[in-house]
Amino acid sequence: MKRRPYIALVDDDRQVLKFLQQELEESGYEVTGTTSGRTALSAIAERVPDLLILDLNMPELDGFDMLKILRATHPYLRTIAISGFLRGRSLEAARYIGAIATLEKPVAAGGIVAKVREILGESALESGPAPAASLPSAQPGCAAAGSRGAAKEKPPRSGARRPSNRAAHKHR
Repeated sequence: MKRRPYIALVDDDRQVLKFLQQELEESGYEVTGTTSGRTALSAIAERVPDLLILDLNMPELDGFDMLKILRATHPYLRTIAISGFLRGRSLEAARYIGAIATLEKPVAAGGIVAKVREILGESALESGPAPAASLPSAQPGCAAAGSRGAAKEKPPRSGARRPSNRAAHKHR
């Protein structure tokens, strides 16, 4: 029997949580959801999901803090950050601390399933997740930028350091 990919959802809005869980389960994924970041961290310590879908704006422990913790404890955990309050650069900041894709709420039913399939691979429902060692720490999303509920591509890094030519200048 084929193993279904396991997805963990974290969103303090119970309606959003229920909607996303239903859409993903109907698409063949094993899904658990919680409204608490702390509860999610405990659950992830017990069983690491193939994918985490995480709301950024939550009470108690927000999604940004969770991303920082998870980056240290589970650096290969693929995460989609979602938000109904953050837009543009504020939402994109999640990509710099560990999210591999971002989605604006309201998230369309087909949009979340398409993004999950893109990240886990079309064959994810047949073969299970890739081994952790082969997972990239960040992948750019690819959907129409600027459309509601569409994943944003990661902007190019500005201020990236170039290799130093000090050694060449030292011997002049």
